[in-house]
Amino acid sequence: NYLLFGKHAFRKHAPRQDNRLVLNASLWDVMSTGLSRYSSEIVERNKKAMLEAFYDLLGNSDFNDAITRGPSSPNQVKRRFAMAKEMFKGVFGA
Repeated sequence: NYLLFGKHAFRKHAPRQDNRLVLNASLWDVMSTGLSRYSSEIVERNKKAMLEAFYDLLGNSDFNDAITRGPSSPNQVKRRFAMAKEMFKGVFGA
């Protein structure tokens, strides 16, 4: 995550945003488990596509709600993990 986002790792943010926001536990969950399936070399090789997919996902109101509003509800947890899984699949394949 640090390789992709630097000081913004696990934080809601926009591209080229300078100020750093608080950690988001829901992003921590989906990003740490999702990225753990791929080597740092694969992540580095697909960095541009991953960043684009992440910012698209973060701009999705359903995903944003799932990591912001009621993040502990079972439905929100399932929703954010399913959406993140599709993002990773789209960037890295299987």
